[in-house]
Amino acid sequence: MKNNSADLYTLMNYLKRCPIEFLQPSLHTPPGTLHTNALVADLLRKISGNPLMPASSLPTQVELSLFNQNQLISIHLGCWFFWQELFFNNPASLSQVNHFLMKELPELSMHVNYQKYIDDDERTEEFVRLALRCCSVLPTGETQQEAADKLDGLNTVKRLAILLETNKKIQRMKAIKKKMEEDQAREAANVYGRE
Repeated sequence: MKNNSADLYTLMNYLKRCPIEFLQPSLHTPPGTLHTNALVADLLRKISGNPLMPASSLPTQVELSLFNQNQLISIHLGCWFFWQELFFNNPASLSQVNHFLMKELPELSMHVNYQKYIDDDERTEEFVRLALRCCSVLPTGETQQEAADKLDGLNTVKRLAILLETNKKIQRMKAIKKKMEEDQAREAANVYGRE
C-alpha cells in the first residue's frame, strides 16, 4: 500500500456507489456479461502493476465455484472497492487483497447478504474496515488499536455468536423455569392428594 491511511467515509461512499452491473450473478454466465474470474484477474493485474501477471497466481474457476452466488457478488463488490488508484501498482498488497477477496469476504458473506454492504451503513463500514485491515491500512486519524476496536464492535460473526449464546442461555433458563413449575405443581398435587 502506498499510503498507510485512508479516509474511511470516502471509501464507504465509494463502495455504496457500486454500479449495478457488479451486482449481477456470475460464473456460468453468457459471453459478454460480467464474470467473476475475469473481474478478479483484471483487479489483481492492476494492483500488481503487471498486465502479464501469470494465470497461476490468479484464483481459478474451481476455487470460485466453491462460493455461492451471494459470496461471488460480494467478491464483485470487493473488486469494485479495490478498483481505486489508492490500491493500484502495489505488488506488495497483492496477497493481502487476494486474502480479503478469497477468504475474509466470503466468510463474512456467509452471514451477510451482499446488498447490505451497500444499503446498511454498519455493514458498509464493516466491509471497508475489514478490507483496510487486510491491507494494513488505518482509517485516517485512528490508531491501530482504535481501528481494531471499531472493527470488533461491528463484527457480524461475533455479534451472531453472542446472539446464539444469549439465545441458548434464555432457552436453558426457560427449561429450568418449566421444570421448577412442574416440580411445584407435582408437589402441590402430592400435598392435595395427602389431605
